[in-house]
Amino acid sequence: MRWFVSTVLVLAASCGATRGTNRLLGQQASFASSADGLHHWQQNAFVRQLPVLAVLTNGATTLVIRGFARRGRRQAIRRVATHTYTDFNKRFSVNKRLSRDRPVDICIFESTAAYKQAAQKIFGHKPFFDVGFYMASHRLVLVDTSRGLGNLRHEMIHPLIKDWFPEIPA
Repeated sequence: MRWFVSTVLVLAASCGATRGTNRLLGQQASFASSADGLHHWQQNAFVRQLPVLAVLTNGATTLVIRGFARRGRRQAIRRVATHTYTDFNKRFSVNKRLSRDRPVDICIFESTAAYKQAAQKIFGHKPFFDVGFYMASHRLVLVDTSRGLGNLRHEMIHPLIKDWFPEIPA
């Protein structure tokens, strides 16, 4: 266990930190409040209406990065996501191949307000964490990147760890 924690810390440190300021560009989807959250099929429809920024498929877990971002920001998101995904798979590739039926959707929001509204719309409550979270039961990650892309890097690791090491809380 100590080895695993050390390795994850090394992985996180080796990725570095990307800083920058964000502004939401373009019209974010209009979110309506819901007391109960969305049913699974509604969540899928809501998530799938977000533009796809990248699809990462070279590992056991397919990640679909979605959201609204400026052109230069989209390139930075793709670069950080690809580097994190490749690095994780290189470091943790064991001799087993996993097959996941459903990809993990990672939804990027460039403003805190849009992030909180999306969590309210999907789950029926405000997010538990201010910068992002992973819901394993939904195979869904929500990330607020308004403070930089470090949150994206961190949140991407949760589903990857959960798929490779299901017994570890992620």
